[in-house]
Amino acid sequence: MSDIDSLRERIADADQKLMDALAERDSVARDIGRHKRENGIPIRNLEVEEEVVKRYEMLAREREIDPRTARDMAQVAIRDAVEVQSWIMMPLETRKVLVIGGAGKMGSWLVGYFRARGHDVKILDPASEENGVESLEEGAKWADILVVATPISSTRKMLEDVIDLAPEGLVFDIASIKGPVLDLLRQGCSRGLRMCSVHPMFGPDAPSLYDRNILICDCGSKEAVREAIEMFEGTGALMLEVEVEAHDELMSFVLGLSHAVSLAFFKALSDSGFGFQTLERSGSTTFRKQMDTSRDVAFENPELYYDIQNRNPSAGRALALLEDAVEDIRRAAVDGDKAGFVEIMERGRRYFGGID
Repeated sequence: MSDIDSLRERIADADQKLMDALAERDSVARDIGRHKRENGIPIRNLEVEEEVVKRYEMLAREREIDPRTARDMAQVAIRDAVEVQSWIMMPLETRKVLVIGGAGKMGSWLVGYFRARGHDVKILDPASEENGVESLEEGAKWADILVVATPISSTRKMLEDVIDLAPEGLVFDIASIKGPVLDLLRQGCSRGLRMCSVHPMFGPDAPSLYDRNILICDCGSKEAVREAIEMFEGTGALMLEVEVEAHDELMSFVLGLSHAVSLAFFKALSDSGFGFQTLERSGSTTFRKQMDTSRDVAFENPELYYDIQNRNPSAGRALALLEDAVEDIRRAAVDGDKAGFVEIMERGRRYFGGID
């Protein structure tokens, strides 16, 4: 046997030990999951997760392993433990869920999610071949939970129809912008409906809820907020409760600004005169990361992205700040204002916590 073959056998042996250690870790994670379920403890504790990452980094330094590799391994181990525990934390009670707009992309995702969690799910959507109810009225009487997953442009009309039926179950929409329906959400709660508004901060290609953000908007019913949170507990999702009036201003930066940066980036590239392949082959690490993000945006639904910008009353301020920022950068770079350019970068470091 050659020296390289012998070394590869040692690598294979190390890999086997690594898998054995991971299997043991999963076994302990299941025991922890059972303890969490019996004692009503949330599946995720971010402080504990940070301690795990630091432990991996410390162990890596002691063994002269790159701490970046250790951080990556820690994140994989944490995600694996959360996903193992998520099956243990499955809800005991089966609920009847009606997904209005269940044939759409996010609607389909929600149908799959709720079914995987053991719930009885029916769809109401003219584009679906498997509608479980013949009418909204029938569905409102049947369901414990009504999810409005229609496009932003038709969400208002659907919520009006749902409120008129005064269903006894939990009602929530998943619209990316709440301004066009804010009055209805408040109105429904004032009539005594268990109603809130949910915003999954991910797309329909998400394989799981691990480390995904979900916003739960309080529209006047604390009971509805609690129920909505329960529907996504035990999945590894990170949930944030916000007042519904604060949602759109937050989204003007989280969605509107980030989308606008990607739109501006690929528009500038398309106007540059350089072909995509040329820029891709010569791109730096930073360029390729930005390009990947912008390319994802370019292939999204343009009507949805337009609605996110156009229907958000807070979009103008975020876009104006972006315009000012680009002009400041252009002026500093082109006019030779080194101090101004450096200050822009230092402001970023301060914002992200890199400078005291």
